[in-house]
Amino acid sequence: SDSNFIGGHLHSPVVRLEALKSLVFDSDDVTSSRNSDMMDSDSMSASISTVTSASMKSGYISKHSLFSLTKNLRDLHLELIKTILLPRLISILAPEHQAQISPDIMSLEPTRVASPLANATCCHSVHTVTIAECLDAIEKECILRKFAIRKVGMIFRSRTGEDECRHQLIELLQLTATVQPRMIEDWARGKGGDDPTNFVEGAARESHHIQVEAIRQLETCLNAPFRELPHTHGSVPTILKALCDTAIAHATEGNNLLTLASILPLARLSCAVNGQGIMMSRRRLTKIVPNDILSAISVDDYWSPTCDLNETLPMVSEDHDFNADKDDVAPLIFVRQTQIEGKKEAQGSKDIGMTTSKFSTRRRSRQKANGVREGTTVDFEIVAAVIKSVLQTSSSNYQ
Repeated sequence: SDSNFIGGHLHSPVVRLEALKSLVFDSDDVTSSRNSDMMDSDSMSASISTVTSASMKSGYISKHSLFSLTKNLRDLHLELIKTILLPRLISILAPEHQAQISPDIMSLEPTRVASPLANATCCHSVHTVTIAECLDAIEKECILRKFAIRKVGMIFRSRTGEDECRHQLIELLQLTATVQPRMIEDWARGKGGDDPTNFVEGAARESHHIQVEAIRQLETCLNAPFRELPHTHGSVPTILKALCDTAIAHATEGNNLLTLASILPLARLSCAVNGQGIMMSRRRLTKIVPNDILSAISVDDYWSPTCDLNETLPMVSEDHDFNADKDDVAPLIFVRQTQIEGKKEAQGSKDIGMTTSKFSTRRRSRQKANGVREGTTVDFEIVAAVIKSVLQTSSSNYQ
C-alpha cells in the first residue's frame, strides 16, 4: 500500500483511536480516558451528568456516547455491538479473520476508499521515514490495538449481552492472543529498507505486549463469573478452551513467556468441597514467580495505574481488597467429578485438540436430593491435562 499507516488505512491510529473512544466514552470520560480506560460499560455510565437547571444555566451539558444511551435498551444495545462496535474491533485486531469470527460481518464492514491525496503525497515526497518516526507509528498502532482489546473485555463484562456475542468476543481475544500481528512486522520490514532490524525488533516487542494484553483480558473475563457477573457462567467453557488453545500454541512455538502468561489463569482454578468452582487469588499464585519474569508478562497500565485484574464493577457493593490473598467461589459453576478411566485417558492422550463440549457436559446439572441445580458444570481435569502437556512441551523445547 502507498499509505504511511499500518494496514493501508486512510487515517492515522490516533484518529481511529479517538473515533472509537467517541462510540464508548461520554464527553466527561473522553477528557479523562487515560484514567478510565480499564472501566467496564457500567463504570463509564456511572458519572454521566443529566440535564439539570444548573447545567442549563452554565451552558455545559455533557454528551452521551451511543454505548451509554443504549445500555438500558437491550435490543438497541446489542444492535450497536453487533453492527458497529464488533466489526470495527475485528477490523483493528484481526481483519484477516473477519469471516471466521462472524460470517455475517463482511456485509457490515465499510468499504475502504483509497486516498488520491495521500498517494500523491507519498509519490512526490522526498522525506525519508526515520527510525524514530517508524517506531512512533508502530507504538501508536499498538496503543490503538491495546485499547481495542480492553474494549472487547469491557463489552463482555457489560450487563447487557447474550451468549452468541460473548462467544465472538472471546474468539476475537483468543485470535489476538494466539496469532502474532504480522501486519505490523510486514509494514516495519517494508519501511526498514536494507536494514530493517530496528523496525522489526520494535514491532516484535509491541506485538508481544498486544498478545499479553489479550491474555489478560481472557483472564479478566474468566474471573467475572466467579465474582461480579455470575450469570456469565455459560461462557466459562469457551474461555477455558481459548486459554488452553493459546497455551498450546505458544508452547508449540517455544514462546515460554506467553505460555506462562496463558497457563497462570488456568492454574488459579480449584474446587470446593461441595463441588463449586474456585478462582484463587492471582497475587497468591504469582508470589512464586520471579519479579523479572512477572514484569515481562504484565500489561502496561499507563492508562490506569491503579487497576488490577480483579477490578470491581460498580454493581457490586462489597469492597474487595485486591492485595489480599482472597479466593472467590463461583455460585453457578460446578466441577464435574471425572472417573478414573476418563482421568487416565485425558492425561495420557497425546492429541490435546479440544472442543468446548469437553469442558462442559451440561448447562443444568440435577441433584437427586436437592432438586434442580442451575449453573454450568465444567471439567477441570482436562485443564490440568493441558497444563501438564504444555509444561512438558516447554521443557522439551528448552532442553
